Amino acid sequence: VYWLRNDIRSVLGISTTSLTKSKNSGSCIYMEESRQWDESRLGWLTLSWNTGLSAMVKRRLYERFDRDGTKVAKINKQDLFAAGATPEASALFISWRSTADADSFAARCEKDEVRLVLPWDDEFPKLLTTTAEPPACLFLRGAKLSLENSVAVVGTRRMTSYGRRATKELTEGLATAGCTIVSGLALGIDGVAHAAALDAGGRTVAVLGGGCDTATVYPVEHARLADRIASGNGTVLSEMPPGTNCQKYHFLQRNRIIAGLSRALVVVEAPERSGALVTAKYALEESREVFVVPGPITNEQSRGTNAFLKYGAAPCTEPRDILETLGIEAATVAVANLTADEHALIAALDVPKYADDLCRELKCPASTLSVTASSLELRGLLEREAGGTYTRTNRSVATISFDKTPNHTYLHEH
Repeated sequence: VYWLRNDIRSVLGISTTSLTKSKNSGSCIYMEESRQWDESRLGWLTLSWNTGLSAMVKRRLYERFDRDGTKVAKINKQDLFAAGATPEASALFISWRSTADADSFAARCEKDEVRLVLPWDDEFPKLLTTTAEPPACLFLRGAKLSLENSVAVVGTRRMTSYGRRATKELTEGLATAGCTIVSGLALGIDGVAHAAALDAGGRTVAVLGGGCDTATVYPVEHARLADRIASGNGTVLSEMPPGTNCQKYHFLQRNRIIAGLSRALVVVEAPERSGALVTAKYALEESREVFVVPGPITNEQSRGTNAFLKYGAAPCTEPRDILETLGIEAATVAVANLTADEHALIAALDVPKYADDLCRELKCPASTLSVTASSLELRGLLEREAGGTYTRTNRSVATISFDKTPNHTYLHEH
């Protein structure tokens, strides 16, 4: 049987010693060469593929068998009972295992460039191990998981233009300061947060309720975004094996992982009954810092967030609120990287202003102001509002140190 299994692996292209590196051109897919699909790891892969046993039962089986996955094939009902499984779940697992094929599971992982991470692996997040209900394993796709200064950004799927802008500005400021942005890849706030982190050149982690492979990413509208995260500076992960379609009850499990992976969490917009608020409650239970972006009292999508402020969540109006609480210095866009004209224009925008007013205040021609504003807008440090006013973004406030009462005499005609 052993030699037949190796022959099968050879035919399927599965290494008997290690996973292969991704062959995607320009991809940042992380595949650890030293990870062996030995008999023990194949056993744990089989257990991880089963979605009928709870994470708690699986973790108790790890301890019961001293991390020896070869014993998975010999698990009996008494072992499962001892680990806390119900008689029904035990019977279903024994029946499922009789047809489970570890080699096909390994082949699926290789095909989808998904790796299995177990609690004793170096890549398994230490932040998760201290939570009340840590997952028994994780399936990951993309770059090596990095959770340096991790901040979760979550909110409603039905975001307003206010929510979109707030998410974009907060996320860009946090990502530029070196924070890893964690979210759930959902439509609305989550998707904007992931994209903004990547656009700012930062790291992001997407936590899914179903499989993290491209074929079963949910929602399907974000399959391309998931691929962009995995092939860029980010990681897509789930505790569900590849090919698992997302079910309603998976979202609660996903939300607790989002909260557990983060040092802090910010809710941008959320109605009174929102999964984002459930994630925030998980974060509070795990003693994470929780922030809320205040919204208009007449906006349905802000009623949940505004109510959460009454329960002790801290208000967040700029990235600095989060960074200072976590003891992180805002990344500084060196003044040397800004021209004197750019620095003066940013400093002058303590409130939104029209171009004519800025020209008078800065004593400069309209042509110079236009060129300077365009340069800052391209870098996400300034925006032009629909009404024609210029305003500096939260990203510029969080990342650029400038004199609050500058001498506005920098701009001049070249």
